[in-house]
Amino acid sequence: MLADGLAPTEKRLVDFAMVSTTLKKRVLITGANGLLGSAIATLFRDKEWEVFAITRGDELKVVGVTHLVKDLLLPNSGVEIVEATRPHIVINCAADQSNFSLYKPELDGKSLDQISKDLLRVNLIAPLEILTTAVKFGCKVAINISSVESLHAKAGHSLYGASKAALESLTRSAALELAPMRVLGLRLGLIHREGIEEDWLEGVTSWNSNSPLGRMGNPGEIARAIYSLISDDFQWATGTILDLDGGMNASPAW
Repeated sequence: MLADGLAPTEKRLVDFAMVSTTLKKRVLITGANGLLGSAIATLFRDKEWEVFAITRGDELKVVGVTHLVKDLLLPNSGVEIVEATRPHIVINCAADQSNFSLYKPELDGKSLDQISKDLLRVNLIAPLEILTTAVKFGCKVAINISSVESLHAKAGHSLYGASKAALESLTRSAALELAPMRVLGLRLGLIHREGIEEDWLEGVTSWNSNSPLGRMGNPGEIARAIYSLISDDFQWATGTILDLDGGMNASPAW
C-alpha cells in the first residue's frame, strides 16, 4: 500500500504534471465512483485499457485502475485532468442530479443561483473543458452521458433536464468544430441499482409500465454500448445522440 492508503495501482492527482502511463490505450472516465462510471471503468480495465478514473475523493470500488481525485466544481479542472492523462477516449459520466421544486427553488441551504452554478459547472462546463482540451492531445472519441430528461420533463428535475439538453447541443457543436475527434452522446433511461425499488417505488413502477421493453437498463449493457461506439465499427458516427432507454423516447410519458 502507498502512504495515503491506496493500492500500488492507484494514484491521486496531487499535481498536474503528466501522469506516468504505459503503452496501453488510455481512457478518462469522470464520475467513476458512480454505478455507471464503475461499470464503464471495469469493462475498459478488463479490455486491458489504461483507465483513469476521476472522482471527487469518494471511495472507488474498481481495482486495477488509476484513481485520480479532482473536484469538477473547480474552474479549469477539466483542462487539468486531460493535460495530466492525455487520453485516447474520454467519457463524461459525472453528473449533478440535484432536484428541487420550482415553487421552492432552494436546496440544503443553497440559493437557486448557487445550485444553478454548481449543477451547470459539473454537467456542462467541465465536459466543455474536457472536450476542448482532449482534442489538442489527439483524443479520438468523446462520449457525453445525457438523460431522457433532456426531452421529457420530470417534476423536480427542471435544471438537471435543462443541463442535459444543453450537453446534447454541445455534443453536436463539438462534433462540428472539433473533428476529426468524434463526439457522441448517450441519452439514457432509468438504470437499475440495488434498492431502487424500495427507494423510489412510484418512479420504478411508472417506468416499467410505460417503457416498451418494460424494464430498467443495467450498467453493464450501457458500458458495452459505449465500448462499441468507440470502435471502428462506428467510425463514421459523430454528433449523434443515441437513445438507450428501452424505447421510452417512443412512449408518450412516464
